[in-house]
Amino acid sequence: MGIKNISALELAEILKTKELPIIDIRPQVEFNSGHIPKSINVPLGELLAYPERYLYRNKKYYIICDEGKKSIGLCFELGNKGYDVVNVQGGISLYNGPLQTNLGPR
Repeated sequence: MGIKNISALELAEILKTKELPIIDIRPQVEFNSGHIPKSINVPLGELLAYPERYLYRNKKYYIICDEGKKSIGLCFELGNKGYDVVNVQGGISLYNGPLQTNLGPR
């Protein structure tokens, strides 16, 4: 089964008018410093080890990391396990839509 891809720029355009289930697989500290609003953070190792805790097999998910390199490998693995996942090429580094931060008090 081939890997489904969408560019970070295409994703930003779609998100202007539609909500999509986005999973950000970066470490929590990176997620907190800037992520797509309404995305959820499930670090790579956690999602790879326990996909059934976070994903339904009958739902499509968009997987994003920093540059799209880690997410492509994860999408390959999850796709082979029967999950409908789409790799966000270029990751958060090329995403040009709004970002939200979770930076608590300093």
